[in-house]
Amino acid sequence: MKKRDWTDIIKDMENAKSPLVPDRIWKNVIPYLPQAKKNRRPVIFFFSGIIILGLFGTLYSISNQSPDSEIYKSTSNVYDNKLISSNSETQKSSATGSILSSLQVENDNLENSISSKHNKSKINNITHNKSDHPLSSELNGVESNENGRETHINSTIVEEKIQLDYLENQIELLDIKSDLPKLHLHSEGDCYEFRNKSKLKYSFELYAGPQFSTLSFSARSPEFENAKNQRAETETSNLSFLAGLRLGASLKGFHANAGLEFQNIYSQLNYLNGFDTIINNVIVNQVVVRTDTLYGRRTIKHHNYHRLLSIPVSIGYQIKVKEHALLFNIGASYNVFLNSTGAILNDTLRTVQFNDPLQLYKKSIGISPFLNVQWSGPIMHQLRYFVEPQFQMNPNFTLSSYGLKQSMNSAQVKLGLQYIF
Repeated sequence: MKKRDWTDIIKDMENAKSPLVPDRIWKNVIPYLPQAKKNRRPVIFFFSGIIILGLFGTLYSISNQSPDSEIYKSTSNVYDNKLISSNSETQKSSATGSILSSLQVENDNLENSISSKHNKSKINNITHNKSDHPLSSELNGVESNENGRETHINSTIVEEKIQLDYLENQIELLDIKSDLPKLHLHSEGDCYEFRNKSKLKYSFELYAGPQFSTLSFSARSPEFENAKNQRAETETSNLSFLAGLRLGASLKGFHANAGLEFQNIYSQLNYLNGFDTIINNVIVNQVVVRTDTLYGRRTIKHHNYHRLLSIPVSIGYQIKVKEHALLFNIGASYNVFLNSTGAILNDTLRTVQFNDPLQLYKKSIGISPFLNVQWSGPIMHQLRYFVEPQFQMNPNFTLSSYGLKQSMNSAQVKLGLQYIF
């Protein structure tokens, strides 16, 4: 057997250890481990027990209510449901009168009987003292009984009068309630606006949306007809976008708006020639040393952009349609800045960049009139949405030094939010 030394013991201890997994691996593995489901049964049993105990307590309190409170509730329910009419009032007053008359007759009879008995006792006791005669104690007992009965009758009369007064007050209250005007509430329709309608109201609007601009070319002189036809064939309009903000003021249906608007008008230059010929002359020291001729298919595609920053101003009139509104506007947009980038084909069918180096377009196009219709509706208190289709007529974009005029009329749809102050 091989002799073991201290190094073998250390080796055994190290081999028996399990390798530790790094923290970075555990962080990636933990999200994929199955999660233990929480036991929600104790919570369900706890709340179910509370509900059951509450129901038993409510039933116990209802079953142990006093008779007086039940009578009071039933009486109040009768009054609240307006079951007392003018006929019941007449019947109750007549019944109360009959009770009072019967009690009064009974009281008179008692007084007559007491007086007759008292007179008889006086006749029978002329020669004797009342206190000494044996009938005096009996008469005194009769008087005390009659007095107690009379007191009971008087208290009953007082209670009946109090009840009668209470009933009369309740009938008067019911008559007052029946005379009050009824308020009819409708589930649908406009809510009343408590703000002063003649007061000037202000609004703030944010909007964005698509637009499509048509390209239109016209030649300043006949010699540019070919250039006009070439550009009309090679340039096409594409869908673009706009965005803006506006401040508005309204008074009695009339509206006025002014804001700031950005438009990005987008078009493409597309040229395709399947049998194109390109001739290149190689010149060295002002001497043509070689001429290269290329044949083949030629395709050109270029993106053209016209970016406008304008100030639109409009006036209009609004028509209410329940909770919605229809606003008709007419206005004009003043172009503050125009930036044009892109390319066109020259006479040799080569691309030329504008406005660098070729200067074609203005820095501002001026005033563009427009018409629009706005449909708006409520989202929450003071916040509304709106959809606004618009048609805008833009003037000439090109400089007078260029042989062509170019105009782009735009059809737009604005989608936005309106906040009313």
